[in-house]
Parts: sequence; C-alpha cells; structure tokens
Amino acid sequence: GAYTCGLLARLPDQLRQDGWLTLVGGRFVAHAGLPNTDSLTSWTAGAKWVDQQWLAQLIFFRLYQLGNLRLVMLTHVALLATALGLAMVAARRRGGSARTVALMTTLALMTIIMSAQLRAQSGEERGALKILRAELSQQAGFDRLFKQEMHALMKLKPHPHLISILDFARDPAFGCLFFVMPYLEGTITV
Repeated sequence: GAYTCGLLARLPDQLRQDGWLTLVGGRFVAHAGLPNTDSLTSWTAGAKWVDQQWLAQLIFFRLYQLGNLRLVMLTHVALLATALGLAMVAARRRGGSARTVALMTTLALMTIIMSAQLRAQSGEERGALKILRAELSQQAGFDRLFKQEMHALMKLKPHPHLISILDFARDPAFGCLFFVMPYLEGTITV
C-alpha cells in the first residue's frame, strides 16, 4: 500500500529516457514489425540486432494508444507493486521470518521508490539485497571502506565470473549497510 502510494506520488518523475525509448520501440514494432538492425542509437546504428524487450515495448505502446500516458504509468506502478508483493510472498514461503521480510522490504522500498522509472523490464527485474551484519556497519572507518569497495565494484566491466553491484546505501532506520545485486537462480557452493 505505502509503496504503491509512494510510486503514485512520484509518477511524473518515472517517465525518463528509458520509458520514452520503450514507447518508441513499441511504436516501431507495431508499425514495422520486429527490427533486425538497430535504428535507435548512433553507436550501433545498422548493426544486426533484435531488441529482446520487443513484446514489453509493444504492450506499453498499445497501452499508450488505449489510454495515453496515464494508463501506461498506472500499469507500470501495478507491475512494480505486484513484483514486490510476489517477492515478499516468496521470501516468506522460503522460510524468511516476518521481521526479516519486513526489514528487507523496507530497504528495497527506500532504494526502489527513489529510482523507479518506466522501463520495458518494469515487471521483470529481480534483485538480491545483501545486508551487512550490524557490528560491521558500526566499526570505525568501515563505512568509508564499504563505499570505496562498492564504487570500485560498480566500475568493473561485465564479466561472466563477476556479479555486478546495482546499488548500495546505509539504511537510515536501522543503520546497517546493504547492497543490491542481480538475483541468481539456483544454489552456490563454495
């Protein structure tokens, strides 16, 4: 509820370049079919390419045709709210305590609500929130070291053996440090 209200309050801020490109891509697919070369960017103009988000782009464009930007943005909010609700249910079913799920949700909300924007992937992105132990977060100088490490990791080029860092922060309510990375299916053994 609060998450949805927060998204609705920030609705005008959520339509940025990715959102416009989603609508332009959908319009292109609706009028010309699936593209086989890139025509929207200058770096890869003319290169053989199929946009993987073509169906989401087409759906958002059709929503635009049905109800203008208002329907597009309300659908975007509904997708984000549904994704968060499903993540909470999945976390509880996998054994997460109500307190842990509430803490993780609060941290995710603070990160997501300030950076949410319409994208073709609005309902698809899944992330993993990693929270550092409180005693680490309280050590003198650890905050500075954590920020340096996160900035360094975020600058690394993509590599199949590295997991990227999407965001990081200190939770103002609990004081613990956390970072967000892409969610990986399966188990990892060391």
